This record gives sequence, C-alpha cells and structure tokens, in this order.
Amino acid sequence: MLKNLVKMAVPNPGSVAVGSTITLGTAPTGYQSFLAAFGAGATAFFMLSDGAGRTLGGVWTVNSTTPATATITEILFNLRLGGTAGETFSSACTAWNTLPAGETLVPRLGQLSGFRNRLINGAMQIDQRNGGALQTFASYGYSVDRWLVSPVGGTVTGQRVAGPTGYQYAYQINGGAGVTQIFFQQRIESINCADLVNKNVALSVVMSNSTQGGVSWIVGHANLTDNFGSVTTIASGTWTVTSSMVPYQATFNAGPNAANGIIITFAVGAQTSGMWKITEAQLESGSYATPFERMSISETLAMCQRYYQTGDWVSSSQTYYNVMVHYKVTKRAAATVTNSRSIATFGGINGTGFFYQNAMDSAGQNATYAASAEL
Repeated sequence: MLKNLVKMAVPNPGSVAVGSTITLGTAPTGYQSFLAAFGAGATAFFMLSDGAGRTLGGVWTVNSTTPATATITEILFNLRLGGTAGETFSSACTAWNTLPAGETLVPRLGQLSGFRNRLINGAMQIDQRNGGALQTFASYGYSVDRWLVSPVGGTVTGQRVAGPTGYQYAYQINGGAGVTQIFFQQRIESINCADLVNKNVALSVVMSNSTQGGVSWIVGHANLTDNFGSVTTIASGTWTVTSSMVPYQATFNAGPNAANGIIITFAVGAQTSGMWKITEAQLESGSYATPFERMSISETLAMCQRYYQTGDWVSSSQTYYNVMVHYKVTKRAAATVTNSRSIATFGGINGTGFFYQNAMDSAGQNATYAASAEL
C-alpha cells in the first residue's frame, strides 16, 4: 500500500469516483511510477490534487496498460466537499502514494489475531499425503493439504519444494507433453466465507512461471452450500507472470452467494514444459491485499486436519474386538475412511471418529488409516 518516492503527473483525470479508471502520466525525475513501485493488479493509497483546492484521497488498483491507468476502488476523503464523495478535475493533477489523513496501517491489516486469510495452508507448509514427495496427476487430485491440481490434455507432476529466500515452501507444478491447461485450486467451506457476502475482498499470491507469461485467476461460488459440483464465476482476470517469484493481487466483490462456499482457481494454458511455482496465497476481506498472515505450524495443521488426516493402530490376535478411534480434529462432516489392512471393517463413522472391528489377525501388525472430509 505504501512505497518510497512514488509520484506521477495525471494530465486529465476528469470525473473521479469509485469504479472510474483514470489515465496516468509520467513520473518526475527521481520518482517512480505506481506500476513500477507496486506492479500490475496491486492496490495502493493515492492522493490526487490539482493545487487549486481539489484534493482527493483513497485507494486505487494499478493497471498494466499503455499508457498506465488506475481504477478507483475506494475514496477516503474529499478535501473540498468533505466526506467520501467523488470529484471532477478540470486541469492536470499530481498523484502521490501517501497515507491519507486519519488512516493508520494497523486497522487496515484486519484483526491482529484470528482467521484473516480464508485460504488454508496458503504457504504450502502442510503435506500430509505426500510429505514433500513428487506426485503425478493425470486428472484432478489433492496435492499439499487443501489444494487440488487438475491438468487437461496430459499428465503433470507436482511437489512441495523449498521456496526462494523469504519463503519456506512453494508448490511446484511441472508441465507435461500434451497439456492444454493446468488448474491449481482450493475450495473454501461456507462457514469460513459466509461473512464475505457482498463485501470487497482481496486475493493475493506469490508465484513464478518459467514458460507461461499469463496466469489467470478465477473466483467462483458453489451453487449449493458446500457442493462444488456446480459453480458460478464471481470474478476473474489475468496476471503477467515472470520467472521471478513476486506477488500478484486482485480485488473484487464477493457477491450475494459467497455464503455457499468459494472456490479459488489459478490457471495456466498449454504448459508442456517448465515450472510453475506458487506460495503465500491469501483471500481476505477488504479493498486491498495486506501482508500474508503467518500462523504457527500447529494451527495450520489443525485447520488442515478438519478435512484430512492420517492415523494408525496396532492389530491384535484376538478373534474379534472393537476399537474406537477418535480423530485428532473434529471433521467438517462424516469422513470417508480407508485403511491399510483389509481384514478390518469400519463402522460408526461420524465427524469425531469411528470404530473398527477386526477378525483375528497377527498381533502387533501396524495398521494405518486415512480419514477424508474434503469438499
């Protein structure tokens, strides 16, 4: 939201209101442009003044057009008229990146504790299924916890890898022969996004791609609560992505059906080779993106285990016995449970656990299970 030495001429702003797009000019010597400072799709504080009493402050989204433009997402003050009304400028202006009067950064960061980021495992820390091992995807399937990979036209591989400096992990998807599209997505449970109905929200992510310059983002809502078999698009766009890991941002209104559950999708086209890396994905309430919300590893693991977990037991040589297994974290719904020893049968499965009934087995045999309540 704030960078050093950002200042630009605005030749003819005209009528400025929320939703309007204005054309920016050039940055004076010694200053940088909003596009150079923030990057395309980012949001930034601005103050726009003609030096003759008309001064407007607020938040805008930086666009990557030529000439550069900015789209107003919020007006915080109007010096001449008071309040948050728009303004009409009849002459050239100057735009600065500055913190408007009365604004502080702390409230804009959201709550100091709690669930600000609605995407779980956005930093790709938890990988219960694979432990960082390479996976092959011929169709859609779960990768690191909460994230789905879905290729079209061919097979890809994916793996949690070490991130660049400042990022512990990233998820890397490797292109494959015949691939026409790759989707990387997360489904957000309705209980975690019901409060976003008709609110402005910000999507941000850090990514790179060695061969595909365009990465699309698509946000949709489930047409039935927590049922993503049918989805309606809320908003979409495309970022120009390079081979360097840098942040990208977008803002939109979540609309009236966000309470059904939201699906976030990042997509590329025909990635037949090269690497696509993603980390620090975040969806939050507000008109612009704030710094990535870092949580302890135990908090992130517990949130992931609401949807998926593994566990084990040791078998017995008794003819029959029943054992109750309690989940580490209560699941969002009755889980689908699979096990490594076919001799065991499961019953009483619900959101808190299950029991298994074993015919006589060799004593001391390790047995494992996986419980999935994914959306």
